[in-house]
Amino acid sequence: MLAQIPMGTWRTHLTYHNARSLAITPTRIYAVSDNGLFYVDKQSNEIVIVNKSDGLTDNQFAKIAYHKTLKKLLITYRNGNIDILKDADNQLLVKNLPEIANSNRLSAKGINHIVFYKNLAYLSTDFGVVQVDMEREIIAESYLQLGTNGSTLKIWASAVAQDSLFLATGTEGLLAASLAPTVNRLDFRNWKKLTLNTVRVRSIASKNDKLYFSDDGLGIFEYDKGRASFLNIPALAARNFNNISSSSDNQKIIVCAAQLLVSIDASNTAQSFSSTNLISPQEADYEGNTLWVADSNNGVLKNADGSQFLPNYPRGTYNLQASHLAYMNEKIVATSGGFMPTLQAQNRLLGFYVFDSNLWTNFNGVDKILQGIVFIPTVRNLVTPTYATQEQKLYFATLNDGILQADLAKKQFSVINTANGNLPNNQVTSVLIDNRGILWAGVQQGRGDNSLIYRQNTNGTWQPFPIGSVNQGNVQIPVQLLADEGNNIWVLFKSPTDNSGVIAVLNENGTVKVLENIDLPSKNINCMVLDKEGSLWIGTDKGLRYIISAAAALTRSQVQTSLVVFEQRPLFRDENVTALQIDGGNRKWIGVGGKGAWLFSPDGSENLLHFTAQNSPLLANTIQNIAVNGKDGEVFFATEAGIVSYRSDATEASNDFGTVRIFPNPVPPNFQGVITIDGLAESSFIKITDVTGRLVHETQAVGGTAVWRGTDYTGRRADTGVYLVFCTNKNGEQSLVGKIAFIN
Repeated sequence: MLAQIPMGTWRTHLTYHNARSLAITPTRIYAVSDNGLFYVDKQSNEIVIVNKSDGLTDNQFAKIAYHKTLKKLLITYRNGNIDILKDADNQLLVKNLPEIANSNRLSAKGINHIVFYKNLAYLSTDFGVVQVDMEREIIAESYLQLGTNGSTLKIWASAVAQDSLFLATGTEGLLAASLAPTVNRLDFRNWKKLTLNTVRVRSIASKNDKLYFSDDGLGIFEYDKGRASFLNIPALAARNFNNISSSSDNQKIIVCAAQLLVSIDASNTAQSFSSTNLISPQEADYEGNTLWVADSNNGVLKNADGSQFLPNYPRGTYNLQASHLAYMNEKIVATSGGFMPTLQAQNRLLGFYVFDSNLWTNFNGVDKILQGIVFIPTVRNLVTPTYATQEQKLYFATLNDGILQADLAKKQFSVINTANGNLPNNQVTSVLIDNRGILWAGVQQGRGDNSLIYRQNTNGTWQPFPIGSVNQGNVQIPVQLLADEGNNIWVLFKSPTDNSGVIAVLNENGTVKVLENIDLPSKNINCMVLDKEGSLWIGTDKGLRYIISAAAALTRSQVQTSLVVFEQRPLFRDENVTALQIDGGNRKWIGVGGKGAWLFSPDGSENLLHFTAQNSPLLANTIQNIAVNGKDGEVFFATEAGIVSYRSDATEASNDFGTVRIFPNPVPPNFQGVITIDGLAESSFIKITDVTGRLVHETQAVGGTAVWRGTDYTGRRADTGVYLVFCTNKNGEQSLVGKIAFIN
């Protein structure tokens, strides 16, 4: 089981089972998925994640390769970024080569393949070939415009044979240029197009100075002394090949295709491998008699001496898509469905993912192969989740197939739809369990009165709630439902034609108020959230507003919004606010399109934190959704590149001091982090004294958490000894809640 992360630190929650590339080092097997890098320790079998917190520059990976002589791992990314990683005394050192990623001249920057020759790495890219000097750790040369008449040509792969560099172009067959120092490979005219019977060449490798290449429609060919010979291997005929490569010892060619792995030895004799775990091998290599495989379904597979192919990968989310996040019943729930910009369903069959006890479990109705999958009914496009505390069940809106009901503890699932649940429509766009345990649903199209909001009655039928002017002449879709402390239901409607939004509030008696004329900076409303003081915060593509005491909106003659002011100007004026969430201290976590995640004080007047992909391990600067684990303060961000989390210093408060935890305790020598005191009553005052009663530190809890950096008022580190922690709640009642042992 993974440990809780310390306060102020990060962890990623990525997808690792879809491995794309691997590299064998003396002690480790490195592998990358679409958005994750990890390694398998060959001695201990421990699986370790490596990410931006370890010094990596990026997170959307392309290919990796290990240079044995120089002992360096070359890591490439889909945006053209390059890292060179060295392991020095168990410390990872990273050198970044950002030239491709930073180039304004290149429209496509993908890196498709890596091959080493001496101390050089040749990268096959979407725009040509890039030569990296691995010893000097620089980009040495780039071969561009290699196509007909000097046009840009995508290079799929390269190989070195017969003192020449060969390129697989996909559309123009094979190109070759001598590696002699007198040849100017920067000039496209010095690249020779080989005469072949095939041009659909995307994979290429060399073995014993002979060249091998694949044609998806025909099979594998050997090229030697100007002639291409077809290898008559029945298993490899007319396939779509993922990759062909030479083994590290240069004695075998390894062919990867869907549900197929073939090794071709020095005499061109083929050995086929089969296993239920070999779903879609992407790359493979030998280490002695052990075969390691990067499989796009089962991570890193190990086959030792002909045994079974055993999967290895960290437990993560099934897919990097995570459009909605929610904290429910001490769990983080992520859903994979989503809308297109026109509010049409994206038709995803990726299920949902649950983070519980620091581990992810994936729930899916299609994938019956991946280890650890919990099977659910086949439903498409799961979006908003909601939790029924009394029933201890989750409900999910699905954009195509009704409502999914899930009892996670019993692993029981059912679907409520038009056939069995009297739903007006299976296109359910949002669901909500209100404060009394009643299930509400928003649908894309209602019954005859065109109602879009429905409440489930105790007999299972659905009661419509017409919203009046909302759906008159302009189709609106209810994308979010909230319940305030007065049991009013707040609905965010969006228009698929122009993405404009309108907010409505209603109660169970059918009273409805549509807030069509409230003062918002834009009609394009993205999100809304209720804070701990009952105010409704609203995010638009032009900034923020909030409604004070939102529960009283139905009784007011006019509903007004308040401006959020920061540094004497409207907060995020003209900025696209994409996500809003409240933490245990009523502080506001805000996602801003293209500018990362921000933390503000409860009233928005003070900026406490700002995370971007450039200054933190945040995966991307566009935040799609935010969820806060109220128990431990961990904040989860759903980005276009996957999920990442940060342990903040605010938790949900307790009613008393009965569940206080202090950690670390004892405080070890040279500890540089913060000492955390959580489980406190709301906004408690904390005094820390030595055993003689001398005051060392005092502070106030944020929600239910307070922190101490282990220093006194002068900033000097506390002496070795025992310290007492006294807390006072809002009623002025004081309690001794614990002791801290401090060791220097």
